Amino acid sequence: MKRSLLAVVVLAFVLTGCSHGAIILTPEEGDIPKCALGQDPIPVEKLDTNKKATCMLADVDLVFPDGTHLNVNEGAASGSRIDGPQGNETIYTFYSVGEYGFVAGVGKTGCRETHEWGSAEARVKVREAFGKDWPCPQ
Repeated sequence: MKRSLLAVVVLAFVLTGCSHGAIILTPEEGDIPKCALGQDPIPVEKLDTNKKATCMLADVDLVFPDGTHLNVNEGAASGSRIDGPQGNETIYTFYSVGEYGFVAGVGKTGCRETHEWGSAEARVKVREAFGKDWPCPQ
């Protein structure tokens, strides 16, 4: 039932031409088990890999190069955290991209600085869904 519902949702996006704002995965791409809970924090640099994900991260912190932690709650497909004063915010974001793994990004107001981590396939899917400036605060 779960796979057929996901297939219908994916088909609806494809048929309507609505792909901006949604990561589109086939049921096979999106249906992976959760990783064991209680893992050590994961540096975002480790998301840069060419290997397919064997499980979806759950209840673990992603650690950005500046030391900022962003928790991946169990079952979360995305998350973000905004730090800094208004007009000079930094946003830390992650997205789950099924078997392509996780993508993490950091951006500053006005897209002055951005960086992203994740497999090449996962980053492409996130950019297709949210645009090339996806890590930037709006």
